[in-house]
Amino acid sequence: MARARSGLWMIAVVGVSLVAAECAVAQRASGQAPVATFRGDAAHAGVYAAPTPAAYAGLAWRVQTGGTVVSSAYQLALDVIKQRYRPSDWNIYPFHFSDGDNYYSDNEEAVKLADELITTCNLFGYGEIGEEGSSSYRRSSGALLSIFNDRLQNKDHFVGVRIDDKEDVYPALKQFFGKRGVETPA
Repeated sequence: MARARSGLWMIAVVGVSLVAAECAVAQRASGQAPVATFRGDAAHAGVYAAPTPAAYAGLAWRVQTGGTVVSSAYQLALDVIKQRYRPSDWNIYPFHFSDGDNYYSDNEEAVKLADELITTCNLFGYGEIGEEGSSSYRRSSGALLSIFNDRLQNKDHFVGVRIDDKEDVYPALKQFFGKRGVETPA
């Protein structure tokens, strides 16, 4: 069971890695400076023992939430799109894969920013990876997919899928990349 679940995570990680690598290659080819990532020390805590590098324009931060904070990634995505990829010139398809966890006090901000991504991009995809062999949500009211389905205002360009088993990957891809408003055969 754990082996198959790790395979699902590998698919998500490889997909995100491929997108990130393609963006990095496109950035280098265009002569644009790389997007800053705020890792800091070897533990990736975001804390520098020395003065903050000039590339980070004096930004210094440290936040401990005790959980995943999705909104920061969504805000960064919106900032990158705004700075580098004008939606009128680019087809933009951000995808987020997650286990559904998000810090409870971040849910409203995450929904607000997801709505903004949906209205900014051609499509925003969210895939929630569940436990292998389990067709039910671990947290019926707290999983991010449930929250998005209940609270998103702009669902026209949103596709949310649940992936519990490796057999769910292909149907999920068909949902992500299928024609909108057209039922795809199973």
